[in-house]
Amino acid sequence: MKHFLGQHSESILDYDKAIDQKPAFTEAYINRGVMKSRLGNTCEAKEDLLTALQLAEHTTDVRLKQNIMHLLQDLE
Repeated sequence: MKHFLGQHSESILDYDKAIDQKPAFTEAYINRGVMKSRLGNTCEAKEDLLTALQLAEHTTDVRLKQNIMHLLQDLE
């Protein structure tokens, strides 16, 4: 919810907690990457998105993989 309100730094802390509790939480890495990107932390955002892509490697959810790839392309 905080990310919808523009509270990017606070959102990152929430995603950090989610990842601590569930290290394979792909969507948390995606969302944290997006928030880092919005704060101008491109390198950290890319790391999160690459981690998400690695976690999504064995999923059958093609749209999830496409979304991650699109976000990575936007960082280039």
